[in-house]
Amino acid sequence: MYHPNKYKDHNDALNVLISKFNTIAKKHGNKVEMYYQQRENFRDDGGVIFVKNGIKFLFDFEKRHTYYAKCKNLQFDTLGQFERKIQKKEIKLSIQCSTDEQCLVIAWHEDYEKESIENIHSVTENGDTENKGKRFTKDFIEVPIDRLDILYCIFVEAFESNNFNKKSFCMVSSPQGKYVNIPIFDVDCEDLIEFATRFGSNYKEMAKKEIYRRMCRENQKID
Repeated sequence: MYHPNKYKDHNDALNVLISKFNTIAKKHGNKVEMYYQQRENFRDDGGVIFVKNGIKFLFDFEKRHTYYAKCKNLQFDTLGQFERKIQKKEIKLSIQCSTDEQCLVIAWHEDYEKESIENIHSVTENGDTENKGKRFTKDFIEVPIDRLDILYCIFVEAFESNNFNKKSFCMVSSPQGKYVNIPIFDVDCEDLIEFATRFGSNYKEMAKKEIYRRMCRENQKID
């Protein structure tokens, strides 16, 4: 463990996330549920379970104290993860929380596995350095804490389509080039309606789901 003095801060942030997520999940059908590991197992931080059949995946969580102070402020255009965590096949997702705990960036380990391993120097709390393998991906998405219904939809999509990768982010592009491989959650309302109603649109069902999510979110509050 690199910085044991940050464990409490890390665990508090994770517990807040899980509590808020499960509150939102109940308002959207409760198809998935997040949980945290009660005991430190030095492997993962928690999991997400598909309530319908009990299938689950585990995730790695980190609260960033550097390089990600707030929303839209990640200091890199890629997201990194240690190879030792990617090798743990039961862990499918990396979640990193901003310092102010108002946003998350998430990436699936399946997308990391497509990338090459780089050796990166890491510094422990006592100042020692270690040369550890790490991978970096551009296939990540940022989710604000006050829009955890997006995270809920991503998890549901991953389970229902068996796509524990960037496909669960529901990426779209438009012929006119206005949208180039961006999450449908970021599509303007007028364009979303066009996607949902245009004959032959490949995004029709995806757009309808997103319209429904936004309509429900109008009356939604996070406790």
